[in-house]
Amino acid sequence: MARAVFLDRDGIINDRRYPFLRTWSSFAFPPRALDALVRLAKTDYRILVATNQPWIDLGWLAPDTLDDIHRRMIAAVEDAGGRIDRVYHCTGARSASPCRKPNAGMLFAGAAEFGLDPEKCWMVGDQTRDVQAAQRFGARAILANPTLKARWTSRKERPYARAADLAEAVDIILAAEG
Repeated sequence: MARAVFLDRDGIINDRRYPFLRTWSSFAFPPRALDALVRLAKTDYRILVATNQPWIDLGWLAPDTLDDIHRRMIAAVEDAGGRIDRVYHCTGARSASPCRKPNAGMLFAGAAEFGLDPEKCWMVGDQTRDVQAAQRFGARAILANPTLKARWTSRKERPYARAADLAEAVDIILAAEG
């Protein structure tokens, strides 16, 4: 079975500067993110984005705008020498939505599409809900958020790694590879 790295979008691939991303012109790759994606693209991991986008259901963002942002994001990553194999987004505004993180619906969708083994997968996110989605899916998790790094601790029954950013998270993944 295949393996993948699931990435949250905002806070990991997109610098979280606004409450939510409304246009491509507001998109900004964090420092070292593109280089990290290039390094990850040299592996056999599928690179999948799993992002909550409730702004669609709330009527604050048009679906075509979201699609445009994702097309441009993928193109920019490819121009840098990296890749993103698929973007999954959940437009559900309610926490009960099965696709909305901390639920693992987007991760299970990736598993079904790409034949993934959850135990060989990683989830990198900047919020605890990303870690919870990974745990519900059965994947390893990395909380990549410098402001949360010092405040959140691993629990013995649900361990996860901590990193300052995507580049450090990729270091952890590649080191675990052997």
